[in-house]
Amino acid sequence: MKLAAILLVTCLSSPLFGADLSGHWKGTWTSAANERHREHSGSLRVRLNYTGHGTYRATFAGRFAKVVPFVYRATVVQQGGRIVSTRRLGPLGEYRMQLAPWPSSSSVSTLTGGWSAANEYGSIQLQRR
Repeated sequence: MKLAAILLVTCLSSPLFGADLSGHWKGTWTSAANERHREHSGSLRVRLNYTGHGTYRATFAGRFAKVVPFVYRATVVQQGGRIVSTRRLGPLGEYRMQLAPWPSSSSVSTLTGGWSAANEYGSIQLQRR
């Protein structure tokens, strides 16, 4: 009984509880500089469609190196106060993305977070369109 109460309070206090993140988001991704590459960035668009139980079907589209387009689909899952997606993307291996809403209320206007793939990592900034 205590565990159920703790889980309920945790879910109710989660920044995503009641927030509908469905819709179109637009922004940028940036990689962190490392010994192999200098920092680089590109455009990013995300369409989120709520499918129920804290899960979204997402389409990601953007540009790499300012000219190379990419598009992929993935499942995005709510985990606490974040949404998370993990997907295998060919030679990049496993791509992982985590975003947190801001402000943390039911009227979310910004998603910020990070990504990692093939020993590379960086940040993501998205605004609701």
